[in-house]
Amino acid sequence: MADRRPFDPQNPCDALADLARVQIAYYGSEVMSAPQYVRMAADPNGQFEALLIGLLTGVAGIAMSNIRPEAHAEVRSALLALIPDAVDNARDIFELPPLEPIQ
Repeated sequence: MADRRPFDPQNPCDALADLARVQIAYYGSEVMSAPQYVRMAADPNGQFEALLIGLLTGVAGIAMSNIRPEAHAEVRSALLALIPDAVDNARDIFELPPLEPIQ
């Protein structure tokens, strides 16, 4: 994300993206405190995969909820395209540098 611009809370896109991030983070912490998550602590790979598929399914469902089914492939393409930026945004919050581009 070399062309990254500063966050602008007055920008409607930034404001909505931040609201979504905060809400997902809140509910993510709730999920990670839930008994279903805790019970899987002995299987960290399974726990990680279950958490990710649940989060991604929820995100995909939200994104598809108000568009016509013919556009669902565009949602999938957008998710795939945006994942590297989302990971780098999260790393930035953790004060870590962006990852190398996917080859």
